[in-house]
Amino acid sequence: MKRRLKNAGFFLKRKEETLAIIVWLKNIHQPLLEQYGWQGTVKSVIMRIGQIVLRSLILAFWVGVKIIEIAAYLILPVLVVWEIIYQLI
Repeated sequence: MKRRLKNAGFFLKRKEETLAIIVWLKNIHQPLLEQYGWQGTVKSVIMRIGQIVLRSLILAFWVGVKIIEIAAYLILPVLVVWEIIYQLI
């Protein structure tokens, strides 16, 4: 179980690095394409907020997948033993 949790942690850390949510948050106020006017700033902030939300949803999906995987890993042996006992009765 310890190894599974460690591997899940590494997997999620790599996913977060791939999605680069922290980088998008750090640069949220920077204008895109060197457009320093107020329109460029508004466009870049709206676009970056959209990217942050989308990338956070993707990361939340992977967190959910890993939680389900670990829950199945814990529950499946109990279900197998239960079915063996049920078949013997």
